[in-house]
Amino acid sequence: MEILRWIRDHWQVENCLHWVKDRYLEEDRHYLKRGRQVFAKLSNMALSLAKLMQQSGEALVEVAENAHYAPKKVLQKMGFCPM
Repeated sequence: MEILRWIRDHWQVENCLHWVKDRYLEEDRHYLKRGRQVFAKLSNMALSLAKLMQQSGEALVEVAENAHYAPKKVLQKMGFCPM
């Protein structure tokens, strides 16, 4: 039973984190000799911000596209720009 729990936990991480990072951030497409950790941390931060800004029923790709085309709104939501 311990092995089954470990396998389920592993695939939960794969399906909930790595798949999302590859699907929306195309993480597997990037090959870096240096700075892999920095890239991973930046992509984790971007994904976390997108999830924080995500409203119910809204797809992550929609959140990312809105942030791409209207970055000032994202900065306002984060408190960096006055409303």
